[in-house]
Amino acid sequence: INIIINTPDDTVSFMVDDIGEVLQCSSAEFEPPPAHFNAHIRAFLKGAYKLDPGFLLVLNTLKILD
Repeated sequence: INIIINTPDDTVSFMVDDIGEVLQCSSAEFEPPPAHFNAHIRAFLKGAYKLDPGFLLVLNTLKILD
């Protein structure tokens, strides 16, 4: 499965194993990346939404492509 991302400079495709359910999350629930994550990993995240159980992580696609 490919997810297409449009950036200011290009269009890229991320290959993923699976796409789960589609969720609507409130911006009020958005948090910084979890502090217990490795700093190297946190650099590639915009933030997270708490779910029951776990987190929905939001990737910083521009940072990943740098």
